[in-house]
Amino acid sequence: MKTTELKAYKRKTHEVDIRNYDLDGCLLQTSSADIENLVLRLDDDRRFDVGALCYTDRFQLKRSAIKEVIVSTFRPERQVALKNWTSNNLGKVFSEITIPTLWAVCDEITGFAKWCDLNHHTDFLLSPEQYHFAVQKYSLSLRLRNNSGSLSKFRANRLQSAAIKGGYDFFPDTNFNFSSDVPIISNSGNNTKTTDVPDEQEMASHLSMCDCLFKEITPFLIEFKKFPYQLTILSEAVQLVPAEYPFVTKKILQEQKSKTSNNLLWDYEKGCLRPINECIDRSQRAPDQVISDYIEAENLIKNSNKDSYHPRRFRLAKLAHDSFISLFAANSGLNETQIRDLLWDENYIIEDSENLGFAVIKMRANGRLIQVQIKKTFINQFKKYIELRKYICRHANNDYLFVGMHKNKCIITGQLQRNAIERFCNRVTKYIDPDFTGLGYRQLRKYKSIYLLSVNTPITVVSSIMQTSESTILASYSDGNERTAVNEITAVLNRLVSMLDDYEGEPIPAGDCHSLDNPTEDMETPDGYRPNCTKFESCIFCENFGVHADADSVRKILSMRFFINEHITTCTNIDHFKEVHGAALKRIELILNELITARPDMGSTIAMIANEVEREYKLTEYWERQLQRLIRMRVLK
Repeated sequence: MKTTELKAYKRKTHEVDIRNYDLDGCLLQTSSADIENLVLRLDDDRRFDVGALCYTDRFQLKRSAIKEVIVSTFRPERQVALKNWTSNNLGKVFSEITIPTLWAVCDEITGFAKWCDLNHHTDFLLSPEQYHFAVQKYSLSLRLRNNSGSLSKFRANRLQSAAIKGGYDFFPDTNFNFSSDVPIISNSGNNTKTTDVPDEQEMASHLSMCDCLFKEITPFLIEFKKFPYQLTILSEAVQLVPAEYPFVTKKILQEQKSKTSNNLLWDYEKGCLRPINECIDRSQRAPDQVISDYIEAENLIKNSNKDSYHPRRFRLAKLAHDSFISLFAANSGLNETQIRDLLWDENYIIEDSENLGFAVIKMRANGRLIQVQIKKTFINQFKKYIELRKYICRHANNDYLFVGMHKNKCIITGQLQRNAIERFCNRVTKYIDPDFTGLGYRQLRKYKSIYLLSVNTPITVVSSIMQTSESTILASYSDGNERTAVNEITAVLNRLVSMLDDYEGEPIPAGDCHSLDNPTEDMETPDGYRPNCTKFESCIFCENFGVHADADSVRKILSMRFFINEHITTCTNIDHFKEVHGAALKRIELILNELITARPDMGSTIAMIANEVEREYKLTEYWERQLQRLIRMRVLK
């Protein structure tokens, strides 16, 4: 019997960049598109293909977020459910969750959909009942994987929770309880993944490689040296050539002989093309074909030595650029987000720091002063990087200190891509040293703080250098014992009390801010409440947040508490609510209690306003408006 092969179909998608609109604009844009073609652009690196979920057979294209689909597998009943899911989650990202959180939700719900389509639950979006049945079976699958050791309990719990919560987004008008009769995967106990402190040898191995690549490649580029060019990679002399491999170490020669030592055209050890007769003898192809390839390789050398911005040079610039990121992270102690967000100011200055042995890089961007502390011994490397950055950007304008680069297309893409250090480590392992493991942002940052503390650097100095609060350092990098927890919250409350009579800050809906547009965590914060100047609920976890001993401040914070409490209708149960919002409510209670301790006369004022807010709904104008907006959007019920 003759069968017809099904071919994948590349859809004409409709992309909506949510950064370009407010909530109403986003909802208008998404509702005007056919849901089966909708793609959400979340940021420079993240796109979510919503529409592909309308098909049961979808295929991920290499280096693309857009999927090809089999047209005949289109499920029309999924359209309404996916429209509901999209509008509900857009409402959340504009009110209570961050872009990274939304991306995680997208990833988790895609995983659930994939499992359904592969396990005979293709009708999971047909009705709440069918969805619930799929969740039950999915939960059993997760439990089996957890029992077999192929899936951690923490991850299994996250995936199950995402599937359960997704039911309320897909079917917002139902009263169905999607967690009923579902074998809940408990994640009790401390399953938080901690960051191991790298030892000196691991740090030396990682940073030596980075330092070597940066110092060797950068002069070749900015001084426009010619191919072939000799580099010294960790005491080994290698030849830089414009071939598939820019250079080859002895380890790679042994590991990948077919592409290196047995290469038809290139003699990587000598850094040149082999004699043409040898190439012909090595090849099984016709001589004229080999000669054609040889001439092409000769032209490649000539062109790469004529063009200072040749693609073969651009990929080296990417390697040198990314090698410097690790050096900067280790010296500055900044985390990945801070490094990616650093804006560039060509009029930067470097001054002595009040901390001995350190200097401060000062840049001004968007009217805000940015300061980064580095060791003085690192200044020359930083200046050399600025030269490299000028070479990379050349005639292109880029707002960031670290540049997003597409090495295959030879273009500047804006902000530095995520996971740049991890990708750099992968390239080193593949092309330079197969035994190289490398470190990540968190390990580099953690080593610096631990090192500074180990050499008896005062905690206040470490806090200044690492650009985070003393309590965060103690909380993040200690054993998490009770004494540390007490010290951390005490420091926070003492700071708040010291600011009670400080009216130099700017009024905000949550209270008072002493440094606008400078969100800084004052301790480890829960997901959804990391300080963000566009989300005022998160201000209570910011180092710049303050309250005053007056009725206006009290009404602000009590109105915010009421607003947070109303989110209980968005959670599957009370435990879920506590998990998401419990830390914020505890922080508010601590602030109010400390306010009464410091100003006993405020007790009656707080009780009176609490009664007005809770029973008479006399919220501040801002929180009343936020509450009504979420009710209209049906985010709150």
